[in-house]
Amino acid sequence: MKETLLNLRPVSLTTKRTTPQLATYRELHFNGGRVQSIYCHVSTASDYFRFGFKLLAMNGKLFGDGSIQSQDTNLVIHIGRNMKSREVFLTTYRNGVRESYDKVLFKTETLFMVASVSISIDQTNQLLFKVRGRTCYECTVLPEICYRAVMLAWGDHSDYTVDVRNLSLATNK
Repeated sequence: MKETLLNLRPVSLTTKRTTPQLATYRELHFNGGRVQSIYCHVSTASDYFRFGFKLLAMNGKLFGDGSIQSQDTNLVIHIGRNMKSREVFLTTYRNGVRESYDKVLFKTETLFMVASVSISIDQTNQLLFKVRGRTCYECTVLPEICYRAVMLAWGDHSDYTVDVRNLSLATNK
């Protein structure tokens, strides 16, 4: 298999009032390849935000009743923070169903937060999600969701900005 590495330009994900849960997104294109890894640095000073990725089948819905509630085969994994909280947490949804309660990952001294975020999927479909270099979630995913990914940010009726830098994608063809 040939590995392709794509380095993408920085992007700011901001409140978009025309989508469910005021979400904004960017579909990540793998040119027909299989996701091997997604890596980026995110930063925000927003007091309420969500940022993460949705892996979904080629014909899967990006939005259902909201940013995450589509019931087709998918995995949403994101970090977030609630109003005025200094705690950054992890939440996951599989096929639109929340897998567990929020897991606190770290606390910030101020509202400004910066973190490296990455997903890697090996040939056995084992997914690792890392924040600040630490594995904080792992699971086995279905092969059909290894070819399409969307980067998401949302604010549940709050304004937010999440800046994404050093975005790179590695695929296997």
